[in-house]
Amino acid sequence: MKKITTIIRIAFIYVGAVVGAGFSSGQEIWKFFACHRIHGLYGIGLAGVFFTGLVPRFFVLGKKIGAKSYQDFFYGFLPPLIAVVFDIIYSCFLVGSVSVMIAGGGTVFKDFLGLSYYFGLFISITFVYLTLYLKTEGIFTVNNILIPGLTIITILTITSFFRTQQTDVFDGFLPLKIKGWQPIIDGLIYGAYNTVMAVAVMTGIVAKKDDKLIILGGITGGGILFFLCIILFAALLTAFKTVPQEEIPMFFIAGRVSNKMYLAYIVALYFAMISTGIANLYAFNRRITSLLSISYETGLFITLFIIVPFAWSGFGNLVGCLYPIFGYLSLFIILYYIILLFKVKNIKKI
Repeated sequence: MKKITTIIRIAFIYVGAVVGAGFSSGQEIWKFFACHRIHGLYGIGLAGVFFTGLVPRFFVLGKKIGAKSYQDFFYGFLPPLIAVVFDIIYSCFLVGSVSVMIAGGGTVFKDFLGLSYYFGLFISITFVYLTLYLKTEGIFTVNNILIPGLTIITILTITSFFRTQQTDVFDGFLPLKIKGWQPIIDGLIYGAYNTVMAVAVMTGIVAKKDDKLIILGGITGGGILFFLCIILFAALLTAFKTVPQEEIPMFFIAGRVSNKMYLAYIVALYFAMISTGIANLYAFNRRITSLLSISYETGLFITLFIIVPFAWSGFGNLVGCLYPIFGYLSLFIILYYIILLFKVKNIKKI
C-alpha cells in the first residue's frame, strides 16, 4: 500500500508541474495541437512519448548521478562555460514560469471574480509561500488534493459539454491543409519544454525514492497528462472551427455547460496555476540555496522577491514574451539529457 501511495504522490507532483495556466486554459493545446485539426494528433502522440517515455527515465537519471537540483546535471558533465549558460537558461525558465502562474492568479481574481489584480497576486504568493515553507511534505499534500480535483473537474466539464452538442462531435476533426512538418515540430517543442520543467521540479523530490517507484510514478503522471491532452484537444476541436477569440477557451466550453461548471472551472484553473507555481518555485529555490549556501527558508524569502516584480508585468505580456523562446531552447537541453542518458553507467537498469 505504501508503494502505491508513493507512486501516486510522484505522479500528482509531476502532473502539477505541467498543468499550469496554458495547459488548463486550453491555450497551449490549441496553439500546439488543435490548430492543426486532426493532424494535431501527431504532435500529441509525440508529446505522449516525452511524458511517459523520456521524462520518467530522466527522473531516474538524476538520482543515478546524485543530482540534488537541476544544475548538477550540467556542472558534472559539461564544459564550465556551457554549464553556466544552461544553468542560467534553466533558471530563467523557472522564474518565467512561476511569474506567469502567479500573474495568472491575479488575472483570475480581476477578470473573473471582480476583485483587485494585486489582491489576487497577494493571495497567490501567500498560498505558494505557506505551502513551500512545509517543504516537500507541503508540495505532496497540496498536489494530492488539487490534481485529482482538477482532473475530475476537467473530465466532467468536457463530457458534459459533449452531451450538450447537437451535431456530430467528430465534425471538428475534419483535416485542414497544413504546411509540412509543423504538427511534428510543435509536438517536439511542447514535449521538450514540459520535460525540462518537470525534470527541474522532480530532481530533488525523487532523489531518495526507489527507481522502480519513480518510473511507475512518472509513467502514471505522464499517462494522466496524455489523457488530459487528448480530451482537451477533442473539446477544442468540437467547440471552435476557427481560432478562439477567448483568452481562456476552456471557460467558453465550461460556460456552455452551466454556470456552476463555469465557476468550478475557474477554481480548477486557478489551482492548476498555483500548483505549477509551487512546483517550479521549489526547484528554483533549491538552486538559490545551493548557489548562495543559505538555508531553505532564507532562500524561499529571496526567491519570492525575485519573482514578484516579473508577476507585476501581467499575465498576457509574460506568456507572449517567454513561452516561445523557452520552447525552442528546451530542444537543446533535451538533446543534452538524451546524450547524458547513454553516457551514464548501468543505463540498462533505468
